[in-house]
Amino acid sequence: MAVMMAIMMGLLLLFVGIVIDTNWSAIGLTELQVASDHAARASLIHYATNVDEPDRDRRLDDAAIMGKAVFEANTVGGKSRPVSVEVIDFGRAFTDGDGNPVFNVGARPYNSARAQVSLETDSTSISSFFGNLHGVEEFSPATTAVASIERVDVVLALDVSRSMNFVVGGHDTFPPGGTLVSAPVAGARWFDMLDESKIFLEKFARNNAMARIGLVTFGGGLPSAVEPGFANTKSRQEFPLGPTRDTQKFNDLLQRYSGGPLGLGTSLSDAVYDAIANFEGPLGDPEANRVMVLLSDGQQWFADQIDTLDTPETAALVARDKGIKIHCIYYSGPPTGGDDLYNLASLTGGEFFNAANGAELNAAMDRITKLLPIKLVQ
Repeated sequence: MAVMMAIMMGLLLLFVGIVIDTNWSAIGLTELQVASDHAARASLIHYATNVDEPDRDRRLDDAAIMGKAVFEANTVGGKSRPVSVEVIDFGRAFTDGDGNPVFNVGARPYNSARAQVSLETDSTSISSFFGNLHGVEEFSPATTAVASIERVDVVLALDVSRSMNFVVGGHDTFPPGGTLVSAPVAGARWFDMLDESKIFLEKFARNNAMARIGLVTFGGGLPSAVEPGFANTKSRQEFPLGPTRDTQKFNDLLQRYSGGPLGLGTSLSDAVYDAIANFEGPLGDPEANRVMVLLSDGQQWFADQIDTLDTPETAALVARDKGIKIHCIYYSGPPTGGDDLYNLASLTGGEFFNAANGAELNAAMDRITKLLPIKLVQ
C-alpha cells in the first residue's frame, strides 16, 4: 500500500510539474512574441523617422541596434534575454493572393522590419521548474514579428492668399482693410512656407515607402486683380496623388508661386473639398490611410461673400465621415486667428500646431512626417 501511494504521489507530482512547466512555456512564448513585436516596431519607426541621416546603411544599423535594445528591455521568462542585432531584418511586406502576409527580406524600397528570434542558447533559453522530473530542463521558443508601414495618401494644402505676403510675426490689417500687397515683403511667411513644404516633401519621401502625395492650393475666388494666367478660384487641385519620389514635378508646381501668393480670399472649406476630390479621384486608393496637411495663416475669409461658403466645421465632418485625418498648421497669424484650423484638426482626429516663426514651422512639419501609420502584419 505504501509503495502504491508513493507511486501515485510521484505520478501526481510529475503531472503537476508538466502542467506548470507547460503553462510556463506558454507564458514565455507570449512574452517572446510581445518583445519581438516591440522590437520590430521600434526598428521600423527608428529607420523611417531618422530622416536626417542620409546614409541608408547607417540608418539600418542604428535601427537594428534600437530594435535589439527594445527587445532586451522586455522580460521573457522572468528576465531580459540578450539577442544579436542580426535578428532584425528589413524588406517589403505584402499580402499574397490568398490573403497571407509575405515578407521579402532585402526588397526595396523598405516598408517593413522583421524581428526573428529563437531562444536556443544557454544564455537565452528558458529554464523549466520541474525539468529533473519530466526530462525537459529548458525551453527554446521561437517567433517572428513583422511591422509594416501602411499605405498612406497625403494631400498637402497650402494657403496662397495674399496675406501670406506679410512678414513673419506681423499682424497685418489685411483682410479687410489695409494696403493690397501683391508681392512678398522681405521676411514674409510665404518664403518659409515654400521652403518647409519642399523639406517636408523630401523627408516624407524618405521615411515612408508606401506614401503618395498630392497638392492643393487655396486662396482666391473674390473678384480682384490677379496675375495673368492665374485661375481665380477658391481652391485648386494642383497635383493628383502620385509617387512622392517624383519630387521634381512637385517642386516645379511650387515654383509657380515663387513670385508670391496671388489670391484674394481664404476658403478652408473648399480646400478640404478639393482634397477629398483628390483622394477619391482616379488615382485614389480606397484602402490607404488618408491624411491632409493644411497650412494657413488665418481664418476662413471671403469678405461680404463669406455666407456663400460652407463652414470649415461642415467640411471637417464630411472629411471625417470619409476617414480623412487633417493636420493643421497655423503659421504666424494673429493670436486668436487659428480657431478654424484647430476645429478642422480636432474634428477629424488630426493634430493642430501653432507656429509663430520659421523654427516652429519646421518642428511642426517634422512632427507630421513622423506620424506614420504602422501595423503588425505577422
